[in-house]
Amino acid sequence: MKMNDNNFLPFFNDDEIAAISQRSMESLLTVRQVANILKLSPEAVRIEIKRKKIKASRVGPKGGVLRVRPDWLEEYIEKRKTFS
Repeated sequence: MKMNDNNFLPFFNDDEIAAISQRSMESLLTVRQVANILKLSPEAVRIEIKRKKIKASRVGPKGGVLRVRPDWLEEYIEKRKTFS
C-alpha cells in the first residue's frame, strides 16, 4: 500500500479510502427512509431531529444533507418503547 495525502488514513491508498467512504455512506439512512421505518412523515422526522430526539449528521458540502445511522435510529426506537 502506498502513502496518500490523507494524514488520518496513511495505511490506505486512495481507492481503498473511496471504498470505505462509499460503504459508510451506504449504511446511513435518509430522512425519507427513517420516515418509512417509523411510519411518520419526513417532516415529522425532521422535527424529531431538530428536537434532538433522533440523532443525525449533516453529510456533504454546503451544510450537507441529514443522515441517520442505523444504531441511532435503534436507540430512538428503544427509547420510544419505554414510554409506550
